[in-house]
Amino acid sequence: MDENQKKRRRSKAGQGKITYIGSAPPPAKPPRKRLSKKSAAPSRPAGGKTAAAKKPRKRGGLTVLIWAGVFILLLGGFLFLNAKAPTGVIEWLQSYFATLGGGSFPAPVSGSQVSSIGLRGAQPAVLTDTSLFFWNQSGKEIYCRQHGYSNPVLAVSESRLLVFGRGDTTFRIENPDRTLLTGNTENAIVSGTIAENGSFGFVTESNGYASQLELYSKSGQIRYRWYSSEKKLSTMDLNSTGDAAAVIGMDAVSGNLQSRLYVLDTSNANEQPIFEEAFSDCLVFSASFKTRDELTLLADNQLISCHLGNGRTESFSFGRDVLKAFDDSSPSGTVLCLSVNNDTLDNRIVSFDSQGRKIDEFSVDEKVVSVAQSRRNVYVLTDKLLYLYNAAGKLLKQWELDGEGLMVRAAGNTAYVMFADGINQYKN
Repeated sequence: MDENQKKRRRSKAGQGKITYIGSAPPPAKPPRKRLSKKSAAPSRPAGGKTAAAKKPRKRGGLTVLIWAGVFILLLGGFLFLNAKAPTGVIEWLQSYFATLGGGSFPAPVSGSQVSSIGLRGAQPAVLTDTSLFFWNQSGKEIYCRQHGYSNPVLAVSESRLLVFGRGDTTFRIENPDRTLLTGNTENAIVSGTIAENGSFGFVTESNGYASQLELYSKSGQIRYRWYSSEKKLSTMDLNSTGDAAAVIGMDAVSGNLQSRLYVLDTSNANEQPIFEEAFSDCLVFSASFKTRDELTLLADNQLISCHLGNGRTESFSFGRDVLKAFDDSSPSGTVLCLSVNNDTLDNRIVSFDSQGRKIDEFSVDEKVVSVAQSRRNVYVLTDKLLYLYNAAGKLLKQWELDGEGLMVRAAGNTAYVMFADGINQYKN
């Protein structure tokens, strides 16, 4: 190739394209894609470092806060239900749904004789000589279950009902949904009770001892036994958690009647009472835990307050008055009707708080059939009228009855009166 041809070739190459002579051209780079702002992402070169780009906002902290809030809500809901359901959340839910529905009072009751009335919360239960009836607050009959006991007794807690026969050896545990369990004791039952957590117990006769105490778990398993070698046990009560039992023993000392209180710690196998005291010349027939450390005893001639925390006891003597009616079922206190000098038309209504301190008293110049306490108000049932007083004796309300009332029990602002053939509700 002569010199002129080389010049012409270089001139053409400069007009728009470079021609490489003597070596291969480098590989052509692929055309760069134009990425939108949304799809653009930082490239990672061979060195391993990402190209500088705006980092997305981290949401890890917000997610943790959300899950923590959900956990707190779930925990709070569980604790609420657990407080409402000492026998278990599932059982509480089953009972709740079983008591839904509407109805009305008065409600009829079959049976020739009414034994007792009790309240599961504000829902009434009535025990007759043949059956156990239960209603919700609206008056819907939830069930009527026959029991078959010749001398039936009813004990009620916030969640369950205990039915047994005095002198019998069988018992039943009921809730609104179903009969939870049936069982047998070793010996004939003298008295029994049920705690708020569903555990229950009996005073029974005994082989080889004067009496014995049997306590059961909420599932019906025997968990504690205590034997009395000298005194006949008559009545008992359990605190709300079932780990303390109060038992009354009876005997005669030098020809005089004596009652003796035993308080037992049932959470362990220790059989020695943690509190014990004798009360001379009285017949204690009822024991009622108001709190873990406050216990109220009722005798034929006095009310006894036992302060278990410091070991003190105090008594309120009836003097010459006669106990005609009482209600010690409320955890808020106790109310008594005392007939002055045994005059049924001259009555003292005396109320006490949960520590056994007298709140107040007032007079009722009618024949009193039954009394009940709710908060610091007092219901007084006469033959044809139901009265509502405050603790100081101020009349708040009265109702005229359609028949002869037999018994009254109250919870909150609601009272229930038992008649020979039914039950009625009264709200203030």
